[in-house]
Amino acid sequence: MVKFYRRFLSHIMTTLAPMDAIITLAHGQLQAFNVTKDALANATMLHYPHLTAEYILMVNASDHAISAVLQEPVNNYWRRWHSFPSASPQHGSATAPSDRTAKHFCHAVEGRRFMVYTDHKPLTHAFARPSNNLNDLVLKQPPDLIIPIKATPLEI
Repeated sequence: MVKFYRRFLSHIMTTLAPMDAIITLAHGQLQAFNVTKDALANATMLHYPHLTAEYILMVNASDHAISAVLQEPVNNYWRRWHSFPSASPQHGSATAPSDRTAKHFCHAVEGRRFMVYTDHKPLTHAFARPSNNLNDLVLKQPPDLIIPIKATPLEI
């Protein structure tokens, strides 16, 4: 169960590190197990997503990191479901940040309609140009998911 919920539990791998030792149920392992059990019990979602709602995946990408938030519209406001911080640099295709976040949130967006809002410069620049002038760098690596992208710059 922890394997599935690990993306929803912040810093859970540091908590589970003592459990990687040989199983001898020392005080450290038992305490790590109890902390993990409590974190798992407190992270369980008490409300369910609307099956007909369209999700919004907001992606903020730079040369140094990616940050993304999955949101759902509920009663004229946005309910934040999950966030995805990544400190790894992005190289290669311009669609890589959107692909990576869509893969991270695949448990929530697979088989559903969702929109991606991004300020990733190569991607917004590519979709602002006429379709016959798309750069080969953008289409170098096709995405695994077909993602409708609305290019809007995010303001700080």
